[in-house]
This record gives sequence, structure tokens and C-alpha cells, in this order.
Amino acid sequence: EERPEWTTFSAFAGDAADSLTLTLKARIQALIVDQSGARKAAYVNLARQLGTRQIVVESVNYQLGRVDPINSAGQATFLMTASAEAISPIDPDTARSQIAGLTVNDAQTVLGQTWLLDPQRAPTFNIQPAFLARLPLLPVRINVSIIP
Repeated sequence: EERPEWTTFSAFAGDAADSLTLTLKARIQALIVDQSGARKAAYVNLARQLGTRQIVVESVNYQLGRVDPINSAGQATFLMTASAEAISPIDPDTARSQIAGLTVNDAQTVLGQTWLLDPQRAPTFNIQPAFLARLPLLPVRINVSIIP
């Protein structure tokens, strides 16, 4: 709100002055929202949608969206979204049994179809002796290292 009596100049119209200052009063209304509860609710909802995948906590990003006007009860409604990177926990025993006896290409395909893997870092295999073209037939002979 702004009123004419709240506007004051340091000199009147037509007066000679080296400088002119304006003092202006205004009344404002603001809505201050503690977003901590909304962030918790958005995080829980995101985790629920991801199911068995785990949220990478450092990657969580919150975005405040539309804010509706205050209702007659003095409450404001707003939209908050959360996004994050997620990882799928890999069970080494299951992975071993899935790739036992496969070629490297087939093992990479099976792992990529079964697990949520980083597309920038494909699974690598170190087969000993190197001339063998397949992973061991016995899953117990396969060592799985998961690098976060």
C-alpha cells in the first residue's frame, strides 16, 4: 500500500536546491514459508516412488513451484517438487548367478537389463586366463566388486 501523505520531498516544486531527496513510506505484506516440512514430505514421496532404489542424498534438488493466494483460514498452498539421482542396490550373489558361463558381451547385456547401471561406466571383466572367452561356469568363482 502506498499513500500520498507518505511521499515527502526535501524541497517544494519551484524551490532551488542543490539536491533533492525523496522519503517514501510503503506498507508491504509478505508470506514467509518454512519449507522444511514440505521438503521432508517431498523427499518421502520421492523415496516412495523410487521403490527399492536408493536416493543419492547429495544429489537431492528441491524446486518451489506455484504459490496460491492465502485462503480465508490464513493458509497458503504451494507446490514443491524434489528430484535426485538414484542407485539400485546390486546383490552380488544374484549378479554372479546371472552371468556365470556367459561371454563378456552377454554378461554386460544381462547386467544392463537387470540392474540400474551408470551408462557412463559399463561393467568390466578381468578374466584369467585371458584367452578364455567366457566367465566361469561356477558362480562361486566369480568375484564381484561394486564401485560406487
